[in-house]
Amino acid sequence: MKTIRNVSCFAAALAFWALAPAAAGAEGLLNTKRISALLAGEAVAAAVQVCAEKKYTVSAVLVDNDGVQQAALRGDGTGPENIFIANDKAYTSVSFQSDTAEIVARSQNAPAPSA
Repeated sequence: MKTIRNVSCFAAALAFWALAPAAAGAEGLLNTKRISALLAGEAVAAAVQVCAEKKYTVSAVLVDNDGVQQAALRGDGTGPENIFIANDKAYTSVSFQSDTAEIVARSQNAPAPSA
């Protein structure tokens, strides 16, 4: 569970780093901002490296504003599900435009749904 929590933290941080507001352009075109493939690769590599130095085995995923994966790196010693969990966390973060830890906190403080 500790690994999943750390993946969540880094996936959410990377997702927010990739967020940029989209502006409407001329003639019905949308101007969007996206980081380069090189920078996205460096970001996920740095996240995995920092965690490895702290003895955490994690994977990192960076998604764009639309939740499309820009870069992913499965860390050494992680299971095959780890990269999918990181992707889902990053996608959730972008979809809700919120850190996933914030989403969990809100759900724990929310009243239980009525039947």
